Amino acid sequence: MPAPWDTSFEDFFNEPDREFPNLVEWLMSLDAAEEHNLDDFGVRMTPNPWTRDQRRRLAVCMASLLARSPGTRHLIRCTTEYYRDRMGLADPTASKMLIAANQSGLFDFYAQIMEKRGRFLILFTDHRELIFGDGVFHNFPTIISSYASDLKAICHILPTVAVAYTCPISYALDASLPAMRLANEEVALLNESVLVYSKDFVFYRSQRPPIPDAFLRAEHLQFAFHQQPWIDRLLYDVAQYRSRTV
Repeated sequence: MPAPWDTSFEDFFNEPDREFPNLVEWLMSLDAAEEHNLDDFGVRMTPNPWTRDQRRRLAVCMASLLARSPGTRHLIRCTTEYYRDRMGLADPTASKMLIAANQSGLFDFYAQIMEKRGRFLILFTDHRELIFGDGVFHNFPTIISSYASDLKAICHILPTVAVAYTCPISYALDASLPAMRLANEEVALLNESVLVYSKDFVFYRSQRPPIPDAFLRAEHLQFAFHQQPWIDRLLYDVAQYRSRTV
């Protein structure tokens, strides 16, 4: 029913929704060396040139996936209900409208962070497929704040392409966009993170993943402190990566 107080933040996502086809086409054009079973991720990364506009495209599309994830809505609900309970409200349950109000500004907040700082890594897989779920591995805050550091996220874009992002307190500066091909066991680790952070739904193209006990609990779980050894090593090497000697 049209009224002055009607509102929606879906229009905020018009830009990333328009950009996703272009993003996919661009990502598929990037170069990445053949996968080698090496522990040194930096050696396996291939630098790619990119423009400021391409960085913004990647930032807004990834931000939209994080902000609209049901896992993010769950975190907002938990935080909101915690503070409503602390305030002594008889019913601390957060309404959908209240959750949406808290969610509405996250897209711009996330996009601005990723556009201006941090490092990206494009991950390709040739044999094993990446899966999708109603949760995303990330530690982005659900409260807009001027202080946000040590951020990290991995979003699966296609069954063959994922994007990793890290923004530690300090990191190496480099103008290139690195890309890397994943071994089968590494794809399995990324898929595991999706199953841990997801609650009700998991999607796959043709390769059904093994379902761990974590997903069967039907909760939006997370790694303790969002730490997973393989992912931590990968993101550390991304942060330190330099495509040339300075």
